[in-house]
Amino acid sequence: MSHLLTCTVLLPLPICLEMSETNNQRLIQEFYTSFQVSKTDLTSRLEKLKDQGDVSNNDLNGLTLDITGLRKSLTDATVYLNIPSYDLRLYEEALKSLEQSLDEIRTSFAPKPKFSFKRSKPATTPSSVISPSPAPSGTSSGPHPVSPPEGSTNRLLLFNQSKKYLDWTSLPSNSSSDLTVSNLDHCIVNLVGGTEEPTQSITALHVQNLQDCVLILPPSIDGSALLHDLKRCTIILGCHQFRMHSSTSVNVYLSISSNPIIEHCSAVAFAAYPPELSKSAIPVADSKHLSVQDFTHIRATPSPNWKALPPSETISVEDWGMISTIRGPIGGDRLEEVLTKLLPKS
Repeated sequence: MSHLLTCTVLLPLPICLEMSETNNQRLIQEFYTSFQVSKTDLTSRLEKLKDQGDVSNNDLNGLTLDITGLRKSLTDATVYLNIPSYDLRLYEEALKSLEQSLDEIRTSFAPKPKFSFKRSKPATTPSSVISPSPAPSGTSSGPHPVSPPEGSTNRLLLFNQSKKYLDWTSLPSNSSSDLTVSNLDHCIVNLVGGTEEPTQSITALHVQNLQDCVLILPPSIDGSALLHDLKRCTIILGCHQFRMHSSTSVNVYLSISSNPIIEHCSAVAFAAYPPELSKSAIPVADSKHLSVQDFTHIRATPSPNWKALPPSETISVEDWGMISTIRGPIGGDRLEEVLTKLLPKS
């Protein structure tokens, strides 16, 4: 009886797997060679970027996609090849090193905000930055816009906020930009719906260091969404690629046409993008929000780190409606009430 022949593509190499020990060893060696060539190329490109005085979004996005592709090739290989566990650890360490180098470059070249202490003269142009502003004790004020940092004309920044409700009103309109959200706690970021929403396109999303936050984004982000270090958050978005690292207790309502990826995460739950928020999400039947790949659980058994969000735990239509009625800044008990309704229960 002939052996079953299965074919796949890992990197540029077409690999056909015949179920025999000798052939498996040959294919493992071919994968090793291909992986090393790609790793060397990516390392060289990362080192070149470190030496540059400026880094473009195209450079960062290209490297992000290629590193993600290399990781996908490893995931595919673990399905079809009997790679020794020691070798798998080496592959994982190499990929993690590439990802950390990319994160360091992204952080190093992130624009630094310039603060203005003049309050008597209003800004003449809209700002793409929301910066922290002091509020009297026991009160909550809206975000205080300041002049955007140099080189940030195609970037939106929301950072260093606590106990705030943030929406489109503090962001520039009629432009296409990357959105970076970082260092928020007990905040709601709502960029969906409302009369103030501009005709704006988000090209990519970068999220880092959020705790007890709700992030509500359109279902039509043009590029990838990369999220790091989230704790007890609810995330609603649609994108072409989704990847989340080092996060715990996160509910994700997602519209996506590719497999979401998580790594070093726990207590994550996925559900479809709520139609109550936007009708432009892709049909639930076509969304792959439940085809999650867990890169820290490369086994045939289901990952213990994520689940489908049960209907009993999803946000109700009435609670979504509560969000749509909010206009302008809110704080205090009202903000806590909304967060209690929308954040994960555990």
